[in-house]
This record gives sequence, structure tokens and C-alpha cells, in this order.
Amino acid sequence: MTTLKQHLPLLGFGLALTVIYLAAVFIAAEVPRFEQPDLLAAALTLDLTVLVPLLYYGLMVRRKGWPLISVAPVFLLSLAAASFIVPAQHQGLLDILKYLVAPAELLLLGYLGLTVVRAAQRFQDHTANDVIERLRESLYDVLKARLAVDLITSEIGLFYYALFSWRARPLDPAKQIAFSYHKKIGYGPVVAGILVAMLIEVIAVHALLWMWNPALAWVATALGVYGFVWLLGDWRAVQLRPISVEKDALVVRIGLRWTARVPFAAIASVRPVEGKPPARKTPGYLEAILLGKPHYVIALNEPIVAQGLYGMRKTITTLGLAVDDAEAFETALKHHFDAWKSRLS
Repeated sequence: MTTLKQHLPLLGFGLALTVIYLAAVFIAAEVPRFEQPDLLAAALTLDLTVLVPLLYYGLMVRRKGWPLISVAPVFLLSLAAASFIVPAQHQGLLDILKYLVAPAELLLLGYLGLTVVRAAQRFQDHTANDVIERLRESLYDVLKARLAVDLITSEIGLFYYALFSWRARPLDPAKQIAFSYHKKIGYGPVVAGILVAMLIEVIAVHALLWMWNPALAWVATALGVYGFVWLLGDWRAVQLRPISVEKDALVVRIGLRWTARVPFAAIASVRPVEGKPPARKTPGYLEAILLGKPHYVIALNEPIVAQGLYGMRKTITTLGLAVDDAEAFETALKHHFDAWKSRLS
């Protein structure tokens, strides 16, 4: 219920946007038949270019705390949409509003440049070893809009791991107690096989669709390439984002998909899985594994929130995970857990 309430402004804006654009398309078809077509076209233009940004401001900026500057791209997109919807011979008001495009673009570019500089400075200041966590914290320090930051972080993280992380190395076990979770299950060969199959499929589908519709062929190819990049980025994140035991928490990562920081204070029990693990759809259960079944099930005495891709969050009370070196993992977890309890006493 809390999650739904948090997303009500976004859902409300999406619903209002859908109604406005459906009505606009219908009204635009009737403009030439109206006795005063220019007046109707002006009203339609105001709905698309003024009402939409105002709704966005009220629901997303005021209610959700999104940056005020984000109204600028909404206005620019609204102008672009209006140029397609409003009949060309009745775009008098729209032509006047287009004089605001240059100032809005300059304002937006200036803000983006300043944001990039400030985020880069924050990124250098943050001490987290994980690139995704440092990037999210740095952007949130600057933008203060959680959903926008989550979306940006997911996309930048994806392309970083897929294209620019090949010289990076996994966390040094001598500097941080980290555990891989992909080697014993042979996840690398599985991913390699899927990537080869995807590459062949993209080429074949492009060739087939090209004979029928070249534009559709390029759309399908773009989607296929994005899927290829996504899987490649997730695979590199699996290698570079291990599960780690820190001073006061267990940090569980599963590629780009989930990150959960589990404070020792929230852990009720850690038990090896001997029989069947909990079903994936069990309420409050997150199975943080790649393939097979989890090695351990961690029960929590208080719920925590796991961070997923593109702003997804899941409140969990039970966590399933697997590691390559089970004995070392148990030793490290017990040592740090005991050390944490001794610090409290």
C-alpha cells in the first residue's frame, strides 16, 4: 500500500497525460470543421503546451520533489508533440510559443552541465567501492529525485559495465571480504552461449524484416542490440559486484538486478538450505541467485528494502543467496557478526 501511495502522483500524471492526448487527437481531427478553427486550435495548443507542464509541475515537482528544471524538457516535448497533433494550417499560437524553445534549451543545457560537474565531484568524494552505489549516491546528492536518479543510474551502470569495465577487476579479497557467486554454477559459459545465439538471431531477424519493412527491421535490430548490451552488462556486473561482508552489514548483490544491504541487527538467523528452499513467490522473499537453488536462507527480524533496476524496490523479510566458497563465507559472517555484537556490549 505504501509503495502504491508513493507512486500515485506518477500514476495520476500518466493517466492525465493519456486522457489529454487522446482527447487532443480527436479534437485535432475536428478543427477544420469548426466555425472558428484558429480559436479551437489555440485552445488545443494551450492544453498540450501549458496544461501538461502545469500538471507535471503540480504532481511531480510539488508532490514528488522532482527538480524544477525538469519542467523544461516536458515543455519542449509538449511543443514537439503539439506540432504533430495541431493541424499545420492552424499553428499560429504554436509558432509564437516556439520562440521559447531556445531559452528553454539553453537553461536546460546549463543546468545539465552544472549537474554533471557537481555529480562528478560527489562521485570522487564518495568512498563506496561499488560503482553503482557511488553513482546513485552522487546523483542523489545533486538531483534529490529518487526515481529519476534510479533510472539514470540503471542506464549509466548498464553501459558502463557492458562497454567500459573491461579493465576493471573484482574487489580485492585482501582489502574487502568479498564472495563470488557465479563460478561454480558455470554461469559464464551459459551467458556466452546466449550472447552468441542473440547475435545470430539479431542478424537473421534483421535480414528477414528488411525484405518486408526496413524501418521495422532497424527497430527490431535496435531492441536486439539493447538486449545484447543488457545481458553483457549484467554479466560484467556479476563478476565485479560480489557479495561482501562489511563491518556492520552483509551486502548482497546480484549483477545489476538487486542490491540489498542487510544490517547485522536485522538478521534473525542464517541457515543452510538442506531441503526445498522457499518458493520464489513467497511474500517477502527475495531469491538473490543466478541459477539453481540458494545455499543459505537468511531470516530477518525486521523488513529491509532491496534496490532493483529502474527504481524497483522490494520489501523483504527472507533472503536466499548462494556463494562459491561456502566455508569461507560462513567463517567471515560469523567472525564479523560476533565482532559486531561485542562492540554493542
